[in-house]
Amino acid sequence: MVTHGVLGSAPLPGAWVLPPELSSRVVAVLLFGDPLRLIGGTVGPLYADRTANYCAAGDPVCAGGVFPAAHGSYEWAFANAAGQVGARL
Repeated sequence: MVTHGVLGSAPLPGAWVLPPELSSRVVAVLLFGDPLRLIGGTVGPLYADRTANYCAAGDPVCAGGVFPAAHGSYEWAFANAAGQVGARL
């Protein structure tokens, strides 16, 4: 939620929003267990082309699943996420 607030894609009271003129400095946005995914929320168009959103099967936060432990099991996505960042540097 903090990431969404900073990127301006979700209202978060008191959140500092990154000014649009600085958006080109953001190499990648990596979301793990994103609660807005559950309701179809995404980042704004300024960041969509460099965003990856990972959700584990059974995660109650991002997939409406019934396995709370799934929300802490994103090791499977780390290598892919790091590769995405590395490819953009």
